[in-house]
Amino acid sequence: MSIFDKRINPEEIMSRIYKKRYISRVLMMLTGLTLIAIAFNLFLRPFFIVVGGVNGLSIVTSGIFDINPVTFIYLANAVMLYICLLILGPKPTLKALGVSLLGPFLIDITSGIHHIISLDNMQPLLACLYGGVITGFGIGLIYKAGYMLGGLDVIKNILLVKKKIPIGRSTIFIDGLVVLTGAFVFGWTGVMYSVITIYIIGVMIDRILLGISDSKAFYVISAQEQDIRKYAKETLDIEATVIKVKGSLRNSDHRMLMFIVPTKHYYLFKEGIKEIDERAFFYIVDVYQSYDGKTKKEKKKKLVNA
Repeated sequence: MSIFDKRINPEEIMSRIYKKRYISRVLMMLTGLTLIAIAFNLFLRPFFIVVGGVNGLSIVTSGIFDINPVTFIYLANAVMLYICLLILGPKPTLKALGVSLLGPFLIDITSGIHHIISLDNMQPLLACLYGGVITGFGIGLIYKAGYMLGGLDVIKNILLVKKKIPIGRSTIFIDGLVVLTGAFVFGWTGVMYSVITIYIIGVMIDRILLGISDSKAFYVISAQEQDIRKYAKETLDIEATVIKVKGSLRNSDHRMLMFIVPTKHYYLFKEGIKEIDERAFFYIVDVYQSYDGKTKKEKKKKLVNA
């Protein structure tokens, strides 16, 4: 029997996960968005530090066309939500709607914070450090709460769903283009500060999500093996590796599933396993690098035949 013939409904599990600790998760998301807004108005925008995403693009457009960043963010998020609706459907669009609207709203109401906290004499390097730490902390809280950022993250999710391009790879490409655009407006020195800030943001996100690596390895033993495999495949596009193991206590054979899960999906996958089988045994370790030998061989064959 195929794993997709089981009665489990992955969308139903996702719905259950999002309903758990709803109020505390919403508060965590709001805190994260507020921190991002404060960092944007206090450090990133005044020092023209472009770190990617719609917020970074708003700094670039304000430098070229003198457009209010909040107005640009609202318009860009609206376009991204429309694209998301057309390609991914209403459910992913609704999930991104709240963050897409609240983000620019909080940036707007905190826009006068530089009048309260004056940082006119601050060095750009310090702005990179503080802006990166606060922004990364805020994004980490949003991911930990189970939410996704709106804006250009919509394009990254579309590439993941439709083209199977990993989020990490699309992030480097898309945010890299935004940073390079900033270079032509504010100069290449600004790119150096942007790269430092982006690195700090990445480190902080990993710290908040209980890890320092890009991925986590989940090792799972469960009586609901097929249900867990289906959930991983249909919701996060993650395949399992099946490992035969023997328990020392009863000397009995088991099948262990190994999943390599992007850190940003850590919460959804962990809670999904609990929802499917609360008696499941699993442990999680950091993954610093993964290698697909099959993919490598296929690339070599293509080069030889070219």
